[in-house]
Amino acid sequence: MSLLNMKNLFDEKYFEDGVRNRVSAYENYRWMPERTIREASSIINNIKFDTVLDYGCAKGFMVYALRLLGKEAYGADVSEYAVNNCHPKVKGYLSVIENAEQLSGGWDLIIAKDVLEHIPKDIIPSVLSELRRRCKILFVAVPLGDGKRYRIREYEMDVTHVVREPEEWWLTTIVEAGFKIKHFDYEFGHMKENWTGNHPHGNAFIVAE
Repeated sequence: MSLLNMKNLFDEKYFEDGVRNRVSAYENYRWMPERTIREASSIINNIKFDTVLDYGCAKGFMVYALRLLGKEAYGADVSEYAVNNCHPKVKGYLSVIENAEQLSGGWDLIIAKDVLEHIPKDIIPSVLSELRRRCKILFVAVPLGDGKRYRIREYEMDVTHVVREPEEWWLTTIVEAGFKIKHFDYEFGHMKENWTGNHPHGNAFIVAE
């Protein structure tokens, strides 16, 4: 599936009725402060930064949480539906992009949480190279697999999940894009703690500079 065709899947059905339509695990994709603020705090407590871009921001919930916590946060996403239906407090801080090459400016930190697995494998190196140009620090959170299946089977529900590689592949690919790995683990504060407890090796959390 091409990146262009995948972009068209991130619509209202994907975010609001994904399970019934068998395209994602989302139902009524909404602001959940009890989760998102805890995740944003985990990033702030472990990474030093002021300016930040959430690459693959969807409706901008992480951007809103980071702004509530005092950070200069912005977001970018390929989904026109998500950005047009963003949290009202972040209107004007999000942008719709076709690809990473359309990013402008630079940031202390770029967050790529639950986004790189949606990008065709052959395109990921060029995406990471572009992110390298735009940030001092990169934070990545991705689900892990064996190349064919995810370790957490629920991730298979999302038809736009196309990369199922193990941690070694992700670490190597990030380094080849010009980063140095500063931190790698299977948990990161409160990030994705709904998964990490029952699936301790299902996700990778990587900080690179």
